Amino acid sequence: MSLDLSAILSDPEFTEPLSLRVTAESVDDHGRLVEAAEVLHEIQASIQPASPDERESLPDGQRDKATVVVWTITDLDVLGEDAAIRFNWRGTDYLIQAVEPWPKGGYVRALATQEGVQ
Repeated sequence: MSLDLSAILSDPEFTEPLSLRVTAESVDDHGRLVEAAEVLHEIQASIQPASPDERESLPDGQRDKATVVVWTITDLDVLGEDAAIRFNWRGTDYLIQAVEPWPKGGYVRALATQEGVQ
């Protein structure tokens, strides 16, 4: 049995507005990088610190960075499969590293790591 979290993740008492900056890069017919366009998307999300177990699923170079889990009903894959999705939360910039849709639960879970630190 799957727990449907869509009602909770639609409730402003449990979520907060989050501005996503989506940057999609592409290449032209000659393989040259075309200037990336940044598009803003406003979503509602619940953001929580990631547990050590959740950070283990990240690539080696990302595991030591501050990481948060973003819970939302917004389908983040629709924003662009090859797009970089960034946001600022509580004064810190994050980059989404992994997106896991949970269709039976009505939500998406994403891991985001702090940007600008080694």
